[in-house]
Amino acid sequence: MRVVSIYQALSDKGNPEEIVKNGPFPCERTNAWFGVGYYFWEAFIDNAHWWGEQGYNSKYVICEAKCDLDPTKILDLVGNTDDILLFRDWTNELEKQGLVNSTTSVARILHYIKECASSFDYEAIRGYGINSISNKQTKIVFRRLFDPSKPQYLDLSPAIQLCIFEKTGLNLRNFKIVHPSKYIS
Repeated sequence: MRVVSIYQALSDKGNPEEIVKNGPFPCERTNAWFGVGYYFWEAFIDNAHWWGEQGYNSKYVICEAKCDLDPTKILDLVGNTDDILLFRDWTNELEKQGLVNSTTSVARILHYIKECASSFDYEAIRGYGINSISNKQTKIVFRRLFDPSKPQYLDLSPAIQLCIFEKTGLNLRNFKIVHPSKYIS
């Protein structure tokens, strides 16, 4: 099990005391990647800054927390090929039942899995949003080409999101503001 730093970007409403007292905060947007949960950018604070600039029109707060990446408690669609295959199997089964098709969102598939699969006992899901950060955001994109004449690259700041389903999942702790500096005591 690894302990990692994770980052939540929030709208800056001039309420740092409330943020520290009541955070983290769940995302309940209808288009949230993995459904309702507590969303964090894993490891790379640059991605939280990008989201603050894009999602909150540059009026944002970033909070850092620690959590335990316990592989038995995370459906890991980034680094665990067994979990990726499991998700594919679940998706294929739902397709056979006529519940999903090629346009069904990941969040909707997860909703069905949580409702139908007795084996879904995860506290979080981890995913990498490919093409989620614009190539135009060059000040935060860290990429290195494998071959300068080809478009393939190594992403050195991948947009890995961790959606924790409950506020205390993965032993979430040490939630504190790290941006902007005016809120850091």
